[in-house]
Amino acid sequence: MIQLTEAEKQAIKLHDNNYINSKGARLYKEETFEEAAEFYHLAAAMGNGHAISNLGYCYLYGRHTEQNIPLAIAYFEIAAIEHEDIDAAYKLGNIYASEKWGLKDEELSIYYYRMAATLIAGFSDESLNLIYDYNFEEFRNYPSLCLAIGKVLLEGKLAPRDIEQSYMFLLCAKDGYETQIKNGAEFYKEPFEEVNNLLNNPDLQTLKEKEAERIKKYEQAGED
Repeated sequence: MIQLTEAEKQAIKLHDNNYINSKGARLYKEETFEEAAEFYHLAAAMGNGHAISNLGYCYLYGRHTEQNIPLAIAYFEIAAIEHEDIDAAYKLGNIYASEKWGLKDEELSIYYYRMAATLIAGFSDESLNLIYDYNFEEFRNYPSLCLAIGKVLLEGKLAPRDIEQSYMFLLCAKDGYETQIKNGAEFYKEPFEEVNNLLNNPDLQTLKEKEAERIKKYEQAGED
């Protein structure tokens, strides 16, 4: 059972739910999962959407109690739909994309990936073709989402195949993973390798050559 500090009590009094959620996140990172979940529950009760999403992770992986997938999904849905939490929408897409949880539904997966992408972009689009209509700097902060969408558009199964958009999303994923790895997130090395393998797809070679030429011209212009 947590014992609230005076700062935490003041944060509750001032309805600073971000402070309470951040305390939970710190404890989670330290693998003090039971206390982390208590702070997440408290921040969630104060209306913090990120905390609600964080509880989804706790129940999905059984961090502080027994694993409860239906409850995890419920938390993710509340966070994604009612609080427009990008991570929660992405995680729902991830859950339905995988065999791991016994809930695989490719169409539903793409639905939630699209929701996450439109939340990042700040506008809705009938398709997943968002990158060219939006400055994709923000997308680089979500490399796993970009990887997932890039694969969907490259495969063209349940969404129209779009090589150019796929390439742009994969570039975003590559840049995002590179930044995360440089910051010490070694666990991103495996998906980073997957992105590089996908970028070697023969269908993307022409686009890679055009991008290399664009970068070369940009660097030459900078030297002038």
